[in-house]
Amino acid sequence: MRFLIFLICFISINNLWGQAIGNVDKIKIQSEVLNQSREILIYTPAYYKESEYQHFDVVFVFDAQNRQFFDLTHSIISFLDESNPVNPFIVVGISAYTGKEEYARNDDFLPYPKYDKIEDNFYGYGHANRERFTQYLNQEVIPLLNKKYRITSKRLAVGHSLGASYVLSTLINNPSLFSSHIAISPNFKFDEERLANEFINNDFSEMTENKFLFLSHADEDNYWKGWKKSRERVYEFLNSKAVPNISYVIKNYEDKTHLTSFLSAIHDGMKEYIKYIDSLPIKKYNVDITIKVPNKTDEVYITGNQKVLGDWEEGRIKMDSISPFERRIFLNLKDKTQIRFTNGNSKSNKVADIENYDLPWFFYIPISAEYERNLNFKVIDWTENSF
Repeated sequence: MRFLIFLICFISINNLWGQAIGNVDKIKIQSEVLNQSREILIYTPAYYKESEYQHFDVVFVFDAQNRQFFDLTHSIISFLDESNPVNPFIVVGISAYTGKEEYARNDDFLPYPKYDKIEDNFYGYGHANRERFTQYLNQEVIPLLNKKYRITSKRLAVGHSLGASYVLSTLINNPSLFSSHIAISPNFKFDEERLANEFINNDFSEMTENKFLFLSHADEDNYWKGWKKSRERVYEFLNSKAVPNISYVIKNYEDKTHLTSFLSAIHDGMKEYIKYIDSLPIKKYNVDITIKVPNKTDEVYITGNQKVLGDWEEGRIKMDSISPFERRIFLNLKDKTQIRFTNGNSKSNKVADIENYDLPWFFYIPISAEYERNLNFKVIDWTENSF
């Protein structure tokens, strides 16, 4: 009940406190691989800076030069899980080239054709630069993100139309690039159904890890001949047998257009992705937690979101005194851990106001135990526990 009350208060507080909102950075990359200047957008969620021991899964959104794709994706995530209103993802917008050179998004997404003519205006192969675009992501964008942001190895790719075709091509040709894929209305027809053929003939058993795939289509059959036939070959392949290493969901939005289906599809795709992530086996890690206190007599109790932390019951798990002003505990914690410190006094239970954290408003401290094994905190003061 306390946690439910906190969630309600937290959502309200998010609207009042300026620091409790997400932030978007624009970063220019002078790409040596593409020999172009590119821009990427990076959305970091509320309390990213304060959550110094939390690492974030990454969502890559293609065609971010059209900001609605990027903005809708990072905005919708916080509405998907009522029990966790804090956005747990960093969202990266991958924009197409916008300079003076004759180069467009299709150049990034398409390979050199085997059957179609390179000058085919419908698909606009242009430079047919898919391989180099993938190198740009792998060699320049991802290393930059690893250097500047606290990210995990989980990477979800979101693409629409030919962007979705590109997302699927990485699943086949570069499976280590992304761990999950949302492909909204992909084009399987180009180059005599090349993508459909590559997908159906691919040996997914060779992949070293399980992948999540969300596929959707809209009313494309009404105006683009051949789209239905090529995509249904892929659907039939997925539905006809258990494809190894692929956990997939297929959605039909034929009541919507090619463009407007994105709104429903990104909502449903992200919801299915979160469900998939939550279904993965829980791993645990040994974590060393140390906290400095202002008074020699201070006792510190820790609580949190799992049994070893007392399942949020305060005053149960006491930290050891290792010096007059230090308390310590070793715990075996699951990766996505939430902790909170109190003085454990039943008559006057107070919460620890931790340095660099907006507590007690920020009810718990999120921890990514897979990446953070040694945690150090400092108590500034003890505050009346309002929960």
